[in-house]
Amino acid sequence: MGAIQRAFQAATKDAVLSNSSRSPRLRVRSALLPTCECPPKIVYTYNLLTLIDLPSSAHPSATATSEWIAAALRQAILRGEFKSGQPLPQDEIAARFGVSKIPAREALLQLKAEGLVRFYPNRGAVVAELSADEVNEIYAIRIALEALALRRALPKLTRADFVRLEGLIAIMDDERNPLKWSELNWEFHAALYQPCGMPRLLEHIRALHVNVQRYLVVYLASQEYHAEAQRQHRAILRTCRQGDVEAAVDQLASHLAQAAEKMARLLRPSAAVYAAAGQVPKSKRGLERCK
Repeated sequence: MGAIQRAFQAATKDAVLSNSSRSPRLRVRSALLPTCECPPKIVYTYNLLTLIDLPSSAHPSATATSEWIAAALRQAILRGEFKSGQPLPQDEIAARFGVSKIPAREALLQLKAEGLVRFYPNRGAVVAELSADEVNEIYAIRIALEALALRRALPKLTRADFVRLEGLIAIMDDERNPLKWSELNWEFHAALYQPCGMPRLLEHIRALHVNVQRYLVVYLASQEYHAEAQRQHRAILRTCRQGDVEAAVDQLASHLAQAAEKMARLLRPSAAVYAAAGQVPKSKRGLERCK
């Protein structure tokens, strides 16, 4: 079994992104997929020499909805199994999940709305690639929106809210899996903003968070970044407890700005290398599928 196939099976088993506008958070549920019994076979199609290794489903009509497919693809992208610029052939996705093209395309369109997938003429869907400038733009928008959410939410935070927020920080202290930590990080921010009572605003913030989450995961492997992020979370929460709205907003803005700077620094070197060579990174792997 390939590494990406194992990743997809883990993704579809462990995590599905909730689309609830009232509670924008990641919820865990089980969606076990049967493994394929036959050995994989390399098949090359289109000139897009890219490895796609999706789990097949024995009963797609009952389980393989567009949301379920989108969740599996999302997790693979966030885990780094599908790289930026990697094609996601609609036909291959449909075949692997045992569904028609309609739910496969709906799943890709859902990921496009989240900024994880882009469509190009004659190429179809590919994993979206962010530049350093785009990351800075996303974080500038996040700072503005999240500052608004926190200003509206802070006066409404209850004792129960603070207990929950402190509990999330404590769980994050012990979490060493970068993707799970990133999900808890979103849950912390979502819980902080939830009392603002503006579900559309929270949904926009969530989509921006998901868009950069795959790059954030790279930094979470660093214990230094992990410790600094947690220190900042505690400082934000402490200021919120004191009821100082402007100080809390300033700390939140600084927290997000530092994340943007680190992420942009990660993206700039590779972009500069490819630009100097006049090339675009390409994958040279085949489409793996099970018949």
